[in-house]
Amino acid sequence: MSFVKREYSPRQTVITSENLNDIQDELIRLGEVKYEKPEGGIPKTDLADAVKTSLGKADTALQEHQSLTAYRTATAQDEIDAAQNTEIGKKYEKPSGGIPKTDLTDEVKTSLGKADTALQQHQSLAAYRTATAQDAIDAAQNTEIGKKANAEDVYDKEAVNARDDALYKAILTGGGEYKATMRSFFLANGALLLTDLSDLCDRWYELSRTGWLGGVRFNQPQEGVTMSSDGTKTGDNAGLSCTPSTPAEANRDDYAALPLFAVVDCNVTLDADGKPHVTAIDGIAGGFQRYDPAKIVCCMQMTGWMRAVEDDDVFGFDYTDQPGLEGFVPLPEAVELLDNAVRSWVVHCKYGAGDAWGSCSGVPLRVWDVSHNNARTQVRSAWNYRYCAATSADDAFLKRMLYLKYGQLDSDRILHGCVSYNYDYTPALAETGVERILVTPAQAATLIVGSTVCYGNSARAKGSTVDRKKITAIETVNVGGTDYGAVYVDNGGTTFDTATNGHLTTMQWWTGSTDAVQGNDGGINPTNDRYPVKLQGIEILSGCYEVVGDTILRYEVSGDVQCEVAHVCRDASKINISVSADYKTCAYGTPCPASNSWQYPKRLGHDAALPEVMLGSVLGGSTSSGTRDGQSIEKYAANAVREWLRWGCLSTGLPPAGLSCGCGDYALSTAGWYLGGRLSVTGNRGEYQAAA
Repeated sequence: MSFVKREYSPRQTVITSENLNDIQDELIRLGEVKYEKPEGGIPKTDLADAVKTSLGKADTALQEHQSLTAYRTATAQDEIDAAQNTEIGKKYEKPSGGIPKTDLTDEVKTSLGKADTALQQHQSLAAYRTATAQDAIDAAQNTEIGKKANAEDVYDKEAVNARDDALYKAILTGGGEYKATMRSFFLANGALLLTDLSDLCDRWYELSRTGWLGGVRFNQPQEGVTMSSDGTKTGDNAGLSCTPSTPAEANRDDYAALPLFAVVDCNVTLDADGKPHVTAIDGIAGGFQRYDPAKIVCCMQMTGWMRAVEDDDVFGFDYTDQPGLEGFVPLPEAVELLDNAVRSWVVHCKYGAGDAWGSCSGVPLRVWDVSHNNARTQVRSAWNYRYCAATSADDAFLKRMLYLKYGQLDSDRILHGCVSYNYDYTPALAETGVERILVTPAQAATLIVGSTVCYGNSARAKGSTVDRKKITAIETVNVGGTDYGAVYVDNGGTTFDTATNGHLTTMQWWTGSTDAVQGNDGGINPTNDRYPVKLQGIEILSGCYEVVGDTILRYEVSGDVQCEVAHVCRDASKINISVSADYKTCAYGTPCPASNSWQYPKRLGHDAALPEVMLGSVLGGSTSSGTRDGQSIEKYAANAVREWLRWGCLSTGLPPAGLSCGCGDYALSTAGWYLGGRLSVTGNRGEYQAAA
């Protein structure tokens, strides 16, 4: 570079990138050259004070919160400054006003731009805690919570629940539709997020109590006097009426909307202590399953409290939704085995047992291998030791509902059930590769579409070619000039051959045959004894006796009378194949006749310590008086034990079949095509403890 000596005054000339060389030439001309500009630009220490201030801010300022990636350490910066100062000292005398921004390097210019907008200090953390400090506080609080509940929070939760419960109670008493109000309550309380609805059930059935108190009275049996089957409704029960419904018609049921009698279908499971838990409610919440054999379908309603009434003239009972009234006790199945607490609701299995020993719709009933002893093993294998076959509590519940709702001791005049549908036909014409059986037109006319049949080489044999299949159609066909009744079955597309020595036999109806019936009581044809029926939503009398799993009948002397006496186990895990110390003995028995026979009780007995047992106590009735149902009993055989079979089967007939019908003359191991079962969730019952 060539230098020319010129006059230069730093106070009058502004150094720019364009005139810097000229200024240097002028300084040489004047003989004042002391500085040669470094190739990288003029360093910071030779700049004006204002520029230095900006640069100082730039180098120490934060470009983003808490990040130091854009900064140098002080040691590193000192080393740079020292090197720059050395060079400046060699060749440059700083102008008194400082070197302006325009003569700086691009890097310095960029830093200056950031300096004017950069944060000059970190944000304040005075309002924050470190994670460690917060963890310490939380730990201390949790310790205190563990020691004692926060009374204010608990009170607030209870207060909110109480307020909501009062609201829904007001809706119900103001005429709100029962199930719609129930659904609203459950959804408002988060039911869609719950897998166990039991706590909400507790609240619902407590808030929906209305103070209902009613009863029924029957005349005491009198020697030589024909006993009426009809009673008198009392209290709030007086004037109420119920007529069984059909699929086509919903008949009058004054009880359906009363919270004490309202019924909902639900799924239930038992815990290790035998306590029931509601996991879903049909039309309410929880993904209710009706057809899954792995799900247990039950009917749920409010726990009723009862008081037996008996004097020289009448017997009967009062029933209420009010807990703890003097002389009243809860339904036995509402009392928890674990702690004797009383639930505000009860559940009973809705359907008879299928092959998997479940309670669901859409399966054929299990028969052939069901007995008292077998059921004990089968149920425990299918579920666990907390489940059992139908209990005495399941049985008594239905009888009490019949008495209250219909004011009569018998079911024969209102709900017949399938007790006269016993047919065995041989095919009138053999065929191959079919899904039908040809019988005579007259025989075909006795069969019902939708009912169940077997076809095989023997009558009602287990493992038949056609095993408990539904009849899908019945029609008249002409083959070779002869009319036949063609009975079509749903065999799943598998064809079969028929022979004139084969057997087409009727069997028990599939579960769910009353699902289409409107209301809680009724049947396809309630007073035709070829169809199943339901009572309080529970499907019954489907064509087989049901074994009672928690009870063993034993012949013994009771009050100087030779009787058949019930022994009941209230702990499903201790049910045995013989009477043990875990069984409670009923205070009364059914008197033995002089010979094996059907006996017709005038009334059923009552034991305050075992109110779930309702068997004949006074005999001498008939097919048109008293209970109108038969109880099959043997001549006295000391200490002989028998299974309790209830209701009747396809061949029993009406009478003696019915809700009070029972067979007490079969060994505990007896099984057959006529005997089935029902799963129960009421096999774990405690002892009610009245308040002092």
